[in-house]
Amino acid sequence: QNAVCGLMLPNMRISPASRALEGLEWPEVFPYSTSDLTPEWSGNDQAFYVIPKFGHHAGEECRAALTEFYQAALPVSGTGAVLDLCSSFTS
Repeated sequence: QNAVCGLMLPNMRISPASRALEGLEWPEVFPYSTSDLTPEWSGNDQAFYVIPKFGHHAGEECRAALTEFYQAALPVSGTGAVLDLCSSFTS
């Protein structure tokens, strides 16, 4: 069966990373309020993005787990096409 989290993935290879969320019990009610998801400061932050910042937003172990998951779920390099809308300088 080529499914992860209910998504059919035809190129998937079974690995511990591809099964990380298997059996997870999701809450019936969304656990966060609107105020939980509202920025503390809602001003114009355009100046922040003028200079590129080359930093990681996830730790090394997290990036390694994601790499392992991608290797299990995505087509082998050169055999498919992937549109990465959230890429970084290390993706």
